[in-house]
Amino acid sequence: MKFKRYLTEALGGMGTKIAESSETMLAASLAVRQMLGRDINIEDLNNSNLEKSEKFMDIDGDPYYELKWADNVLLKSSVFLANLFGKSGYLKKSNYIFHKYSSLTFSIYGSAKRLGFKGNPNKWNPADIWASKINTIPDFDSLDDLNNFIAKKLESGDLIGISTKKSKGKGKVKLQGDKPVIVKFKDILKPPGPFSNNNAVIKTSNFKMKIRTFSSAKKGVMGEVEGIEAQKGKVGAGKISSALKEFAGEDYIKWQRVEKMDDIEKFETVKKLYDRVGIKWNWNKVELPKNYNWNSKIQALSIADIIKNSRQRDQIVDKIYNYARGRSSESSQHIEVG
Repeated sequence: MKFKRYLTEALGGMGTKIAESSETMLAASLAVRQMLGRDINIEDLNNSNLEKSEKFMDIDGDPYYELKWADNVLLKSSVFLANLFGKSGYLKKSNYIFHKYSSLTFSIYGSAKRLGFKGNPNKWNPADIWASKINTIPDFDSLDDLNNFIAKKLESGDLIGISTKKSKGKGKVKLQGDKPVIVKFKDILKPPGPFSNNNAVIKTSNFKMKIRTFSSAKKGVMGEVEGIEAQKGKVGAGKISSALKEFAGEDYIKWQRVEKMDDIEKFETVKKLYDRVGIKWNWNKVELPKNYNWNSKIQALSIADIIKNSRQRDQIVDKIYNYARGRSSESSQHIEVG
């Protein structure tokens, strides 16, 4: 097995480094547990056991390097998740290969893209590690065929996508993608003041979603679904726009249009949008804000306006949620551990 080191600065800095270290150590912990044939502890993660377990890993990280620099929190988490998943019953065979960015996983995600899935591949299948008894996958004619293959191989124990999340308490192992989550729109939440933040918050039967820009460098908004971690809980502007067009037949006010407005027009646009979503303010007591993020607020309120006033508001929030959670109709099955 050959290990390749990551250029973390090019791939997103420290956040990327932490995620890659976690995935590498999980793959190593799963391999060591399989090699020893029992639950493991931190002391089992040593160079000798890693060397004996190399044949069970096809990953692009360096577990020897990660083990050398890993803190106790990362090691405890890796051991806990490996043992939790190992006892779950989904590993129905022996001598699995644990994959992370291998030729097999590139083939899997490449097939999904070729068959029409657009956007972040984590939204199709958010697996961090794949446990596999197969070396290749067939060619498919449709994304549905690929998804059915993934589901059947997971059931048989031949190919299992493993997605991790931070756990509270004992942790759980859950099959995701088997049952759709039905979401219903509830309301647009009123903030403390009309300009106290730069977002809009949509409340549904299952979650809250905050819509805003996520950095000063990026002018487009994203949706962040409460309770879903990191990248797996965010929905890009393109997907939100697609859901609005599909079910409401219109699109929201984009930042390019906002930047052509003067401050008075921006202020009046915010007033109009608040009124349309049913949030009232005493505008006689509200002053025009200075150095305000109009791009974020107007885009967010415009999205909230379309959703609330659409007859198909439930379908819109349902699609946005399922996409953020990796459960859209285009998504494939995986196991969530944590």
